[in-house]
This record gives sequence, structure tokens and C-alpha cells, in this order.
Amino acid sequence: MCGIAGLINDENIDKNYLNKIISNLYNRGPDNQDFWLDNKRKFCFIHTRLSILDLSENGNQPMRSQSENILITFNGEIYNHLEIRDKINKVKKNFHWKGSSDTETVLEAIDLWGLEQTLKILDGMFAFCIYDYKKNNFFLARDKFGEKPIYYGMNNGIFSFASDLNFLKNHSSFDKELNYDAINFFLRLSYIPSPHSIFKNFKKLLPGSFLKISNKDMKTELFVYWSVENNLNQKPERNNFTEKNYISICDSILKKNIINRTLSDVPIGAFLSSGVDSALIVSLIKNYTNKDLSTFTLGYNDYDDDETKHAELISKRLGTNHNELKVNYENIFDVMEQIPKVYSEPFADSSQIPTILISQFAKKKVSVVLTGDGGDEIFGGYNRHVWITKLNKISKMNKKLILTLLNIYKNVNFIGVTNEELLLKLNKLICILETNDINKMYLSTIFYDHENELFKSDQHKYDNFFNINDPAYENLSDEKKMMLLDTKYYLSDDILCKVDRASMNFSLESRAPFLSQELYDFGNHLPNKYKVSKTTNKYLLRKVLENYLPKNLILSKKKGFSIPLGHWMRSRLKDWSYNCIFENNSFSKLNFNKSVLEKIWFEHQTRKLDRSKILWNIIVLNNWIKEWKI
Repeated sequence: MCGIAGLINDENIDKNYLNKIISNLYNRGPDNQDFWLDNKRKFCFIHTRLSILDLSENGNQPMRSQSENILITFNGEIYNHLEIRDKINKVKKNFHWKGSSDTETVLEAIDLWGLEQTLKILDGMFAFCIYDYKKNNFFLARDKFGEKPIYYGMNNGIFSFASDLNFLKNHSSFDKELNYDAINFFLRLSYIPSPHSIFKNFKKLLPGSFLKISNKDMKTELFVYWSVENNLNQKPERNNFTEKNYISICDSILKKNIINRTLSDVPIGAFLSSGVDSALIVSLIKNYTNKDLSTFTLGYNDYDDDETKHAELISKRLGTNHNELKVNYENIFDVMEQIPKVYSEPFADSSQIPTILISQFAKKKVSVVLTGDGGDEIFGGYNRHVWITKLNKISKMNKKLILTLLNIYKNVNFIGVTNEELLLKLNKLICILETNDINKMYLSTIFYDHENELFKSDQHKYDNFFNINDPAYENLSDEKKMMLLDTKYYLSDDILCKVDRASMNFSLESRAPFLSQELYDFGNHLPNKYKVSKTTNKYLLRKVLENYLPKNLILSKKKGFSIPLGHWMRSRLKDWSYNCIFENNSFSKLNFNKSVLEKIWFEHQTRKLDRSKILWNIIVLNNWIKEWKI
């Protein structure tokens, strides 16, 4: 796990300059920092290493193939790299490996079979760049689900790429012109979906794709080698399987993923909440590996709605070395100030705050943690997967009466009520029931606010970005359409972004055993009743977990990493929030309508509506602008 970067077609690169800017990637790789400078071909590759496999110097990068045809700077982990080595050894008899790193495996596989063929067989998370000396071309590549980040762009004839935009801060050619389409998405989603980035001249490489860059004329060409739509309409091969068959298959795939993803030369741990996903991951590690496992849970000293008690019960049952972090308001406030540095482009999923805290805590004992990320998207874990189709039927039956009752309830004077989650869910429910179009219902659950007057935009343009009614999905159920779009966008650009940036800020590698192509293909063709059954989500995963835990330890609902952000904006954080929103110079930078923003603030302070999501997005955006001096 590492940080990578590079500059192509730059005639003014020198070693002193590279030594200066490489420090911006230090957190992603504190164990070794190095670069490959080729003045003749006017490019450099940069690498900062977090040593996980092969701790010796043989794993350092940038690395060149033994034929000297391919140069690579690589970030990630390849879980099946030993299998790939075996295949290479069968072709290249008596091949002598320099070390045991997965980077060398990828490098020699590309040299032997080519980039595209190699990408198709990799099971892992990665972002890397190679230079092909024979073809005089560069290639950027990213893993199938987007676990590892890579930004790229062209400024003043210089092509740049990096794991983190912070790397580019001090580069003389870097243009900080803002991307207003990205800002529109951010205000609605709390994150910026790929391929957009916050800067106009930079993009995020799409998951499952690679980019060819010609070193002759700097022309680029994008190729997709895998997508979540692959084999979408392929009929399930296991139509007649029983529930026990499906449980056994899912258990078997997860067991294999766990064994592969616990391969490490450094101590390993896992995040443990009260939810199904993390409990299942920890159960499998304890049952199928010999790892001495540390588990980590976060709770709150002054906020009762946490997961620590239940996580402790699971830990005792499974026999892990359990570690519990209890934080208070002051700890959380300190993290709020760090967000623009941890996330190099605006990112405002508020669960980022406890994720940063638990990552910092875990790093004190381990260098690798396993997470349950991906379980919700693949196996139907979100409320929208359970309720939207049901609400669609209800709204068609008696829409007028339902909306009348809901609006009466909505306009009740909520002064004195502190249940922010209830208010937010009520507002979402009203938005959902106001339409009987399934695509608009889905959008109402992922877009927090529809404030066109706050920041002028073409609403239709953004709605069409997430299109359940795409003809390619016509044979899918509405539930599967939502899960597919959640995997394609929300998982990659929110969930995985949140965890990667938070963990790597403390040089901690996170791994997600749910994210393998084999498990995704299995889940994609799983009948709906094994995902969402009546009002129960992740039905099959719960059944698999019953193999390892008693039913009383399998909660019907996960509490999550929530914090009372809306309540604090009216109390402890009121003055700080106001200053971040109204005293920063964002009105001139972003053209916000101040009167509309004041109205939103007033509605939140008087409890007329819960506006904490849009207000938090604006706070994060303004603080990011201040940090970047834009």
C-alpha cells in the first residue's frame, strides 16, 4: 500500500524539486520514498511505500521488469499474486524472482501477457502507472471497484497523476481552476463522483479502466476492462439451488477471500461494529486463519447511540484482542478542523469523522485492517433497497391522503425535539412519496437537497447521471438497479474514498473482503429474496453469519458511525458553523445566493427542517477552499 505520482512531458524536473514535492505523499508511504527520473524521455515516476508484503528493499519502487521493457509505480495489494507467480513460472522456466512482493508479480505479468490480460486476472485493489519502453506509451490503471484512488490531468502541456491531489499543490504548472459541475454534485451528494474531480483540468480514473498516454504527442485514450454491468443480463446458473446451497456457496467464496486478504508480513486487525458485515468478517478470520486478531470499535462518552457494548459481546464470543476507543465532543471537533487536509478534494460524509478517529486508534497496534465495505451494495443493505418499491406501491394506492398526513406531521412544531434522525427520515419519506417514478424516488434518497436557487445549475443534467431507467437495466428488478448504481458510484466515491483517505492519513492499509469479482458476480445473480426478505436486509449474509454467531448477537439493524451533527449545529457547533458558512469568502468564489443560504440556516435553527446535510457540505467546501487558498 503506497502513494504514487508522476510527471510526463516536463522538461524542468530535477532531483531537488522531486525531493521537495514527494513529502506531500509521505503519509501514504512512510517506509521508503523514491523516484525514477528519465530526463531523456522527460518523465518521472514517484513512489512512497507502506511496507506490507516483502519488507526488504526488494519491494521498493519504482520498479523495472527484468527485461527492462516495463517500469511501474504501484499502489495496492494483489491477493492472488502467488497464484499468478505460479502461472508465470510455468511459462518462464527457471525464472529468478528478485523478491516476494506483489508489485514484482504484476510487473512481470504485464511484461509477459500485456496490460489488459493481466488486469483481467488480478484480484485486488490497486492504482498504478507503467511505462512501456518499446511502445513509448504510458498506462494508468485502476482496480475494478475503485478501492485505490488515482487523479490525472494535463496543465500547460504537462501530464500529471497522483494518488492524492495534495501532491500537486506545489507544482508550478498546476491550475486550480474549479470544476463547477463537480461542486454541484458535491452539494447534492456530499462527494464528487468519478470521473469528475474538484479541479476542471483533472479527473479521477474510472474504476475498472485504464488510460493510454502517448509519449509522442500526449494524446490519451480511455479503455474499460471491467464494469459492474459486465454479464448483467446473463441468466443465473443456479436457478434451482436451495437456500442451503446459496449459504454454502457464499460462505465458501468469503472464506477464500478472507484467507487471501489476511496475507501480510505485518500485524493485522479488523474494524468491528454491531453490524452483520464486520461481524461476519471477524468471524471468518477467527475460524479460517491462525491470525492473532485485534478488533477496534469506537464509541462516545457523551452520546449513548453507539455500538461498543454489542461489539464487545461479539469480540468475547469470537476471542479477539478487543480495543475500544471512547471519544468526546472535543475529539470530534479537532477532527473537523483536519478534514480539508485528510481529504484533498471536498468530501462531506460525516461518518468520515469517526472513521478518522478509529483509523488513528487502530494504527497504534496494526498496519492492516479488514472492513465490511461492499456488503451493503452487493447484498441489499440500505433502507432504500428494502422500502422504495414498497413505498412506490403505497403512493400509487392513496397518494393524496398519505401526503396530507405526512405534511401535517412535518409542520408540527418540533421545538424541544432532539431526534434529528427522525426529522431527516421524515423529510426523505415525503420526497419519496411525492412521486411515483422509481428513478425520482431513488434520487430523493441519495440527493440530500434540491436547492437550485442556492447554486445555479441544470437539475436535469445531474438527475440523468444516476439513471435507473437506463435501457441496459431493463431486465433487472428495481432493487437490483439500485444496488448496481450504489456499487458504481456510492461505494467507490463515498464509502471507499472515506475509508482510504482516513486510514492512509495514518499509514494504515484497509482491505475489503466483500470486494472480489467472484463474490460480486455471485451476488449480482442472486435472487432478490435472498437479499431483501420482507423488511429484512442482507438476508443471505445473516444466514451465513448464523454459522458462526448465535442469533441474539446478530442485530436486525446496525447503528452506524453516526454523530448528532444536526443537534450540535444548533448548540455546541452553532457559532463555529455560522462562521464557517457565512464568514468565509465563498460567496464571491462560488456565487452562492446568500439569502437562500440564510433561509436554509434559519430553517435548521428553528427546527422547521433538518438542513444539517447541506449545511455540513457547505462547511466542508468552504474550509477546503480556505485550506487550498483558492
